[in-house]
This record gives sequence, C-alpha cells and structure tokens, in this order.
Amino acid sequence: MTLDSGMNMKIQEKNIINIKVGVIGLGSIAKKHIHYLKKQNNFKVKIYYLNFNGSNHSKTFINNNFQKTFKDLNLIKKNFLDLIFICTPSSKHINDYILLNKYCSNFFIEKPLCLNKNCHKRIEKYKNFYIGYVLNHKKIINKVRDIINYKNKKILNVEISCKSYLPSWRANKNYKSGHTYNSDLSGGMLYELSHEFEYAYNLFGNYDIYSYEYKTSNKIGLIIDNFKIVTRSKKKNFFINFDLSLSSKKIERKCKIYLRNEIINIDLNKNKIFIVDKHNNKQLLYSYKDDDMYENQINYLLKKISYPKSIFETNNFRSSRFTNNFLSKIIVNR
Repeated sequence: MTLDSGMNMKIQEKNIINIKVGVIGLGSIAKKHIHYLKKQNNFKVKIYYLNFNGSNHSKTFINNNFQKTFKDLNLIKKNFLDLIFICTPSSKHINDYILLNKYCSNFFIEKPLCLNKNCHKRIEKYKNFYIGYVLNHKKIINKVRDIINYKNKKILNVEISCKSYLPSWRANKNYKSGHTYNSDLSGGMLYELSHEFEYAYNLFGNYDIYSYEYKTSNKIGLIIDNFKIVTRSKKKNFFINFDLSLSSKKIERKCKIYLRNEIINIDLNKNKIFIVDKHNNKQLLYSYKDDDMYENQINYLLKKISYPKSIFETNNFRSSRFTNNFLSKIIVNR
C-alpha cells in the first residue's frame, strides 16, 4: 500500500495503520467522535487535544482519552497530525480551520461549515476538509436513494420531520448553557438541524423556498423552537415540506415520499423503510439493526485518509454550500 508522504502513518505486520488525530473543541459531539475513534480495529488511533483557549475539562477524561494536550499552536510540527477534528461552536469553524490549515493535510469540520453563505468561498481553494453531515452515512438513506432510482416514479410530495426535546439532548448539562441555545454560536435552530436540508438536497436535488413560518413556544425558553418550511423542487416541481421542532415531547426523525399509488415511509431513528399502498396497507421493506451513522462516518474517514487521496469531496462541499445558501435566505428576527 502506498501512503502519501505528508501523512505520518505506518503499516504494521498485521496491517494495522497508525493515525494521529487532533481534536479542537470538546463538547458532546467531540466526545462521541472520540468514542468511535477508540473503537477502531484496523487503525491504531492516537488522539491529541488541541486546547489553545485554556478550556477546563475533567482531568480524568483528558488523561483517559488523549496522548497529549497541546496548549500552544507553535508546539505542533507541520504534518505531525494526520487528521484534525474541528468540533468547536459553529461560529468558530472557519477561523479555527484557517488557523490550523498549514499544520495538517486533512480536516473533519462539524456541520455546519459556517453561518453565512459567503464563508465557503474563503476556504474552497484548499480542498482538504470534509464536512460532518452524518446522515449521509446511514445505510437507510443510501437505500432510499436506491429505491427512488429503482422505482423511477413521479414524486408528488415529500414530508420531512425532525422533532426532539432540547433539554434532554445532553445528560447532566443545563441546555441553556450549551451552544445550541445560543444562536450567535450555533446559528440557531435551522443551522443546528441543517442535516435535514442537506440530505433532502442529496436525495431530491435543488429546491427553493415557497413559504415558511416559525414560532417560539416558550416551552424551553425564549428561542425559536418550531419551524415549518415549504420548498419546491426546481426540476421536478414537487413540494418538500419540513416540520422541525426542538420542543416536542414526541421524538421522531422521518421522511415520507408520496408517489402516485404508494408512500415510501422512512423512520431514520428506527432504521426502517415501509411501503404504504393506496389501501393504506403497510409493509416493512427494509430494516437495519446495525446502522450507527457515527461509527460508519469514522470508518469512512479513516479509510479515506489511508490512501493518497484528499479527504475533500466535491459532492460533500456542494451540498454543504447549498444548505448554507438556502438557510441564509430565511430571515429570522433573533
């Protein structure tokens, strides 16, 4: 196997590859990535904490998960790290990437890449990053794409829902102190739930705003916590309806695709696809017991940097740029 000279990886006797990973930002999503990085069998992953702003975290967690903590950027040698995970609040992603870019050949940047439509232009020339829209790594999403292509039937309408209860997102943490509750850090509800818009683009192509409405329910505080957005496919002229909530006790993540004589009903939380016929008979079409999108994503990223290829993908960048451009059209008075 030929490895890029810029990557500090060695193949061991049992085909185990050493990879050095840096992590900046240590919130709940970073800890999830760290968990899966440590589960690898085909890769020996050493993880380093990039703590340039002096954040305080559990010493036990730091000692149990990191080889070393870098508190000074100047102490990191160029290409010492093979991959850097940027998991800081959304508003800091671009600046953190630009700060670190010359030190590493590959970057994973949590979604969204940024909070405005212009920031993609600042870094597109580098082509060494991957944006973490993790739903693309669900087997169930890829199967839906296959079904749509196989059936080749006219889509009449699409309904996408993502409903959750923000206070229960992160255990043992006051949700009002988290970045999701602070729109200046997270971009607000739409950017936080931008997964739905990104995978809709990948499945159905370009679409544009038809109408939208939003409200603050006061169930979880004074933030916008409910959005209904109607969009229209530009090429095929069907509607895609988004129903999003951060204050719903009914937890769901679903997509319904209405065809002429049937409905493709996808439950992304349960990893199941059903077909409902015109007589309302429901039939299980596919079910996945093993479809951990975060584990799938980590496996994908590590395999990708194990060969002399850039981690950058045109489709990944294109869908991220579309999502940001789309969300920037929705004017919300914060």
